[in-house]
Amino acid sequence: AYTVDSDSDLSTLDDRLLYLYENGSSVDIASGALVSNPRYAEIGGETYLMWYCENSIYARDIYGNIEAVYTDDSGLMSDDFNVISSESGYAAIIWTATKDNENKQIQGAIYNPQSGEWSKNVYISDSQNDVFYPDGIINDDGSMVLLYNRTGDQSDLCATEMVPSYD
Repeated sequence: AYTVDSDSDLSTLDDRLLYLYENGSSVDIASGALVSNPRYAEIGGETYLMWYCENSIYARDIYGNIEAVYTDDSGLMSDDFNVISSESGYAAIIWTATKDNENKQIQGAIYNPQSGEWSKNVYISDSQNDVFYPDGIINDDGSMVLLYNRTGDQSDLCATEMVPSYD
């Protein structure tokens, strides 16, 4: 999967196209809006192509079905997201968001394999400085170790452990 800027002007954001190369040819998956950051993820034992488009994370399964798996109604979400998952079916989408119109923090939504539903978004970091580039691992019990870059007077690589609550 890859994105193309249709007018070759990287300063415009609303003209990106998402393509998937399958069966020997490129297929247009999404277009006409801010489309970015395609990546593959395994959630609940199924493989998905996931991407960001206008405050939503979309997923396409191997059969070609597309759905918005997470939508951020606050408008604070960015395309700087990652999907982490475990063999037992737990998953999390983590991204950089603007907290209270002040600084960048890590937010996330957690997939519970028992209910088959995503949680509401939660702030994972609460730093006085901006936080970027979230990544990490999720364990088979749903606990996570998250890594991110914190900026300020200097740039720090940070790690935090968390145990999610599904309420």
